[in-house]
Amino acid sequence: MFWPVPVYLPLLLSAVPALAAPWAGRRLPPRAGAWATVCAAVVAAGTWATGPAVLAFTSVGQVPLVAAQGAVVGGCAEG
Repeated sequence: MFWPVPVYLPLLLSAVPALAAPWAGRRLPPRAGAWATVCAAVVAAGTWATGPAVLAFTSVGQVPLVAAQGAVVGGCAEG
């Protein structure tokens, strides 16, 4: 699999609840709609925080001081 796909795909998929929210808001009862909206917002926020964090931690692993702490062969950590 092309490497950016696992990082950027969740960011794109988190837009689905934003597109579905108006439809769900009109068709669900108020209580269920509120719960669905809050749950979708939490999932979307988690995805938006996780994607950049994965990129940041990967960049931190390239710092020579950090990279010296673990054995990395061919881009994969040996464990």
